[in-house]
Amino acid sequence: MLKIPKIVVFLLFVMILLTAGTLYVVKVDMPMGMMPTRLGLWKLSLRDTMAHPITGWGLDSFRTRTEWKPHVYAINATRVGDNVHVDLWDNPHSLYVSLPFEWGWISILLLIGYLRQLVIWFQKSEKEPNTIALMGFMVSLMIVNAAQFPMFLARSACYIVPMAAIYEIQTRSKWKNKGEKHIGFMKRMGLKILNVIGKWLSCHCGKKTIIAK
Repeated sequence: MLKIPKIVVFLLFVMILLTAGTLYVVKVDMPMGMMPTRLGLWKLSLRDTMAHPITGWGLDSFRTRTEWKPHVYAINATRVGDNVHVDLWDNPHSLYVSLPFEWGWISILLLIGYLRQLVIWFQKSEKEPNTIALMGFMVSLMIVNAAQFPMFLARSACYIVPMAAIYEIQTRSKWKNKGEKHIGFMKRMGLKILNVIGKWLSCHCGKKTIIAK
């Protein structure tokens, strides 16, 4: 019986997914005129983001007209008699454009920190099938978010958030079972600050004070 290596099966699966995704873009998205217009929309949205680079325009501000943001983004302008009909974008169709537009560039830094933590948890965890499958889900989600918006759909968010929570539980529990001590970045910084304060107190108060190890 011919035994196919797991890596070959995995690569074939990835190739099938990439082929299916490419066919969808070519056969569905591009005939609708979505992909070319998205590129222009992303460029325009990122340019407008620089008007409020720290705070962004606010939650759900992309499709909403307010006194603070009186403009919206149009697509497919067509003339009907003496009138002009346009469709409006309600979403930039990219998580990496939506975050800085609505929350400012700080949101991208927070996202990078979160993704970094996901990778650290995976590296330190046991590579069980469930762990690998959950990591594959998270990677696929980040790729899809580049040109789609599943995080902004209630029907998608209702399973994306639980899956992300399950990923954290799976990877962190396996890390701790190895006997390794998990200390997050913020906790490490906090302990360092406390140690500095402790040394300062020991020097000025004449007592040996140890806050944290």
